[in-house]
Amino acid sequence: MKNKFDLVVLIHRLYYGGEPKKGGLDLVLDQIVARGFRVLIVEYPIDYQIYQVVKVSTLDSNGKECLLSIKMPIKNNFLDWFLELLFSVYFSIKFKLFGCAVISSDPLSTLPALFLRKIGFFSFHYYHSVDYSLTRFANPTLNSFYKFLFELGARNADLVGVVTPKAEERIKSIKVHNIICIPNSPDFDYCTRFRKDIRQRASNTMVVTCSEVSYKYKIYELVELLSVLKRDFKNSTLKVVGYFDPSDSYCQSLLQLVEGKNLGDSVVFCGHVDRDLNMDIIGSAYIGLAFYDNSFSHIGYGDSLKIREYAALGLPTVSDKTTPTSDELEKEKAGFTVDSFGEAYEKISLLISDPKLYADCSRNALGWAKKVDKRVVVKNLLKTLRLNKPNDKQNY
Repeated sequence: MKNKFDLVVLIHRLYYGGEPKKGGLDLVLDQIVARGFRVLIVEYPIDYQIYQVVKVSTLDSNGKECLLSIKMPIKNNFLDWFLELLFSVYFSIKFKLFGCAVISSDPLSTLPALFLRKIGFFSFHYYHSVDYSLTRFANPTLNSFYKFLFELGARNADLVGVVTPKAEERIKSIKVHNIICIPNSPDFDYCTRFRKDIRQRASNTMVVTCSEVSYKYKIYELVELLSVLKRDFKNSTLKVVGYFDPSDSYCQSLLQLVEGKNLGDSVVFCGHVDRDLNMDIIGSAYIGLAFYDNSFSHIGYGDSLKIREYAALGLPTVSDKTTPTSDELEKEKAGFTVDSFGEAYEKISLLISDPKLYADCSRNALGWAKKVDKRVVVKNLLKTLRLNKPNDKQNY
């Protein structure tokens, strides 16, 4: 009997206020379900100290429907990670997933996918590797185990997806050859309703998006940068999109900085928002900002989703040089990469003061985004996964 699911996805989630943070793989899944495929997705929390619920849901063109929700009885990550292997086997049998292709998204979720593929349960294993890191954990033993799982999964998957050329080089260095590049770019057409003409954008408004407001994204430094910009551009504002925890010491220091600099009307903390509102906030802004703390080693291999989203909405970006995406940004002349916040001030001032330069960068950003349109990227992935629908609704 034909399986009622075309694909199963094993993924780990970060949760903010009980809501999952979506990432690059979700952009791929959006494209897959839009083509008429039916997906079973198993979502494990990455940190059981914060969130303990495992969810099994269907994804299809009608949306998402939760089939099963299980609360882990303990808050120990190591024990729960072990239980995930058993749960993955159980879910695969319960929902009759034999013969499905499987997608995993990290070393932990790849282990059960690898096991079930090896015993012939799944027909194809695609490992979507989005955030490889040389030093994921400070504990050397735990970090070695992480690298072991990563290399084990990458070498044994039928196909490994990477998001940047630098990540591809790393994968090739461990003798993995069946690789496909899937950048974190959005669907260009999806962005159309959020895209605004330059004259409709809020002049002098900068935006930075992040999963959570933390030192990882140098928000403190960006607020200080805004205070300097306001000396020359008095109506400059900064919108910060991302989960904001008022009890967190970093967030408290930001509020103190905003108050001390008298920027209460110029800095907006938007909090954690859904994808549509995120895109609407970006589309209404004038310049996108992307800065990272390079002590997080995975950033050096990852693809900056925020830069991709800024470009797809026509915003010039001012970024540091931490991510491989910034190399593309510079090459495509869709904004500027800088070595310091002093240089960032200069480039932002140029974009605000020179309408022609701004228009050129905006046009280049849109051209770059169209080159890596997620719709076309996923079409190539589906061919490799040998998943075809005769009634594919997407036009190419």
